[in-house]
Amino acid sequence: MTNRAALRAIKRSLIENAGGYLRNTIHIPGDTCSRCRGTQMRDGFHTCYPCEQLYGPNTADAIGSIIYGISDAQSGKLMYQYKLPPHRQPLIRRLTSLIAVAVFVKSNETVLIS
Repeated sequence: MTNRAALRAIKRSLIENAGGYLRNTIHIPGDTCSRCRGTQMRDGFHTCYPCEQLYGPNTADAIGSIIYGISDAQSGKLMYQYKLPPHRQPLIRRLTSLIAVAVFVKSNETVLIS
């Protein structure tokens, strides 16, 4: 299997198993933070209040955001529960797949899970 075919298989698995609740982070100038892709924006700023206050200018230009992990939603539970004992293999596989897609996709290519 080629790398491209493996990537397609991983993406297909993510869509089938988590496409109903995982959402890619996107940067919309003026609406989402240029660093974390969060939505706590202030008018006229490129970064959100938490990024500006916590990290200031001494942080990376962008943070590697893959999905929105929303508290009290299934996506947030995935981001917290995969670490808890007993280790849940399906959650670990899902997170590993997300990381694989993020690492292997070219920076100018958009990958949509949903």
